[in-house]
Amino acid sequence: MLIEEYFSHIEDVISDVPTVLITELVKDKRSPYIGFIEGRLYFTDASLLQFVEFVNVKTVIERYKYSYHYQDKAG
Repeated sequence: MLIEEYFSHIEDVISDVPTVLITELVKDKRSPYIGFIEGRLYFTDASLLQFVEFVNVKTVIERYKYSYHYQDKAG
């Protein structure tokens, strides 16, 4: 798999979630197989998911670094 395909897969998964109102994504390709993806997903209930992944997808999806943070509307 190429990193662009991985980025596209993430975008497809997000677009299939009907409760996501706003999506902010930053993609940073470091090589044909390695990259960063960072995002903020705003949901209909005013909650927020922030995430970062630094991945290598050459043979399997290997996450070198990742962070996921979810908070409700109260923070």
